[in-house]
Amino acid sequence: MSSTSLDKTRFVVDQDLSLPGMGGFFLNVFRGLICFSVREKACIYNPSTKRLLTLPPIKCDIIVEQGQNKDTKYYIGHDPVSDQYKIFCTIAISSTIFANIKSEHWVFAIEAGGSWKKVVHLENDHAPLLRGRAINGSVIRYMALLDMYTCAVVSFDVRSEELTIFPIPRLLGDVDVSMYAIIHKANIIEYGEK
Repeated sequence: MSSTSLDKTRFVVDQDLSLPGMGGFFLNVFRGLICFSVREKACIYNPSTKRLLTLPPIKCDIIVEQGQNKDTKYYIGHDPVSDQYKIFCTIAISSTIFANIKSEHWVFAIEAGGSWKKVVHLENDHAPLLRGRAINGSVIRYMALLDMYTCAVVSFDVRSEELTIFPIPRLLGDVDVSMYAIIHKANIIEYGEK
């Protein structure tokens, strides 16, 4: 490019690329949609249309007792067969040292008249960790604690709405180990079981 043509190569972007002050936390993004929570409500923001959808609150069955903490995490996923976006939620209650963990799991299909539906699981209760989450197609995976000493990878299949827990040996479940490596090992285990 010559120095004389610099003025002719300029262009102007006339799109408004700003985002409103959304607030909230535990942000995750999937296919351009932003999922986050504000005061325990899930919010979905579409930057291309600038539309914000706030989902109704979940009526949780477990009750926080004195000395316990409540933690709510939301994840967005997509069912490619029915071309439907779904929000998966884990609500965990535990003591400060992750003893006596109780958890519930809910799913919301984003559609007209949608509502929260409880996901029934027969496995261990768990508390999701902040780090170590991945969304790969129609499967949501995240790291969790089953108790103070036991880590696991939790896998939620968006299409079947099934929850699976893969306990991790203590050596691999150590906090200093790469979360990607652990999630990758869970993928191998899951694919090997099918």
